[in-house]
Amino acid sequence: MEKTERITGVVEWFASAGQSWGSINYGSSCRCFVHYKNLLADKQADPKFLVLKAGQLVSFEIGPGRFNLGTQALNVRIEGEPSV
Repeated sequence: MEKTERITGVVEWFASAGQSWGSINYGSSCRCFVHYKNLLADKQADPKFLVLKAGQLVSFEIGPGRFNLGTQALNVRIEGEPSV
C-alpha cells in the first residue's frame, strides 16, 4: 500500500454552527474544502462537535471534492492553534 503525502495548510474559515464545513489554504495559492467528518479525533466522544478555527495550522491529505467539485481535505489533523 502506497503512503499518501500529508500537506500542511491554514484554516481560512470554518462554519461550525450547524454546517461544520469550511476551507483550508495551502501552498502558494491553493484552497480546498474541509468537512468535519474528515477531522481526526483522538479522544473526542462525538465527532459532530469537532470544529476548526480560522488561522489554525492543520495537516491533511488531498482527495477528490464532494460531488466531484474541486478537492477536499481528508484525514485532517490539527497541528497548531491560530496565531494572534
